[in-house]
Amino acid sequence: MSIVEYAERFIGKPYIWGGTGSVGFDCSGLVIECLQAYGLLPSGDWTADALAKKLKKDGWKSVKAPAAGDVVFFGSSTKYTHCAIMVSDTQYIEAGGGGSKCTTAANSTGMIRLRPLSWRQPSMVIRPKER
Repeated sequence: MSIVEYAERFIGKPYIWGGTGSVGFDCSGLVIECLQAYGLLPSGDWTADALAKKLKKDGWKSVKAPAAGDVVFFGSSTKYTHCAIMVSDTQYIEAGGGGSKCTTAANSTGMIRLRPLSWRQPSMVIRPKER
């Protein structure tokens, strides 16, 4: 199973602010879960911005053209506010559509979903150093 197939298993789960998987995820929780499942990230919990800095520090490389398995970050180079996993060069899986008020599955308005890259252009695309 690829990292993309692993991420696809979570499609439809609720977006939960601060969620790390038992019921749902927030954006960084989903990316962290997928990276840790494939040994690409040590244990820990980071915001999207802190995760971007951690991966860059660990030698992940910025790329111009995204591909399946890359991690995309949105926001600005001074503060990344969202992250997702690329499924292909045109689509990504994200935990989104919620916000800080979505703290339980019952009050969640977002979910893990597949989105076209054309809807929102990333600020940074990075690839594991092994690829």
